[in-house]
Amino acid sequence: MLAAQDEAEKSHAELRTQKDESSQSRAELTSLRQELAAKQALVQELQAQLAGAHAQLVQAQEGLHAELAKTHEATQAADARALAAEKRALIEIEQERQARAKAGKLAESLRAQLAQTEQQNRREALGHTEALTRLQVLHDATQAALAQARQAEHQALNERQAAVDALRSRETEITTLRAETQTLKMVLERTRAPGDIALGTGKRRRSG
Repeated sequence: MLAAQDEAEKSHAELRTQKDESSQSRAELTSLRQELAAKQALVQELQAQLAGAHAQLVQAQEGLHAELAKTHEATQAADARALAAEKRALIEIEQERQARAKAGKLAESLRAQLAQTEQQNRREALGHTEALTRLQVLHDATQAALAQARQAEHQALNERQAAVDALRSRETEITTLRAETQTLKMVLERTRAPGDIALGTGKRRRSG
């Protein structure tokens, strides 16, 4: 009987130890859940930043399209002016053939007009090139920011998955521990004799 009582007390001690470990596991589980909630908040913040970067990219693309349309219109206008100048030059050349007296002055005037038109076209083309360069730099910066945001989101998702896996592992350990505790209780109840149970109850009452 003393051996059985010692075994029972030993089993009680093991149960208390397991209960303490279970309490510690529940505390760790609570901490993991809080950490997971923080990770989820970070993911939501990164998603908001990504949405903002995407909106900026869309706006930049729209601006780029508008600028390209303006550049195209300006190029067409410059081509039209150049064509008109060329037609005027041909007309003036034909008039020069018809009126040799006025040919020298008229040719000089046409050359001056043509040079001015070409210089203006060069200035406009240079301005368009600079505008396109600025737009390209803005586009590249937006793409880099978007890539960085996507990388941060991917990292946050990986960390969240790792936290979920750790939480599931903890829950599995707790479930296993509970099952082992229940099994130990059943074994203890089967091994204890009715007299031992009564004796143990009396001792608990006297100690109480």
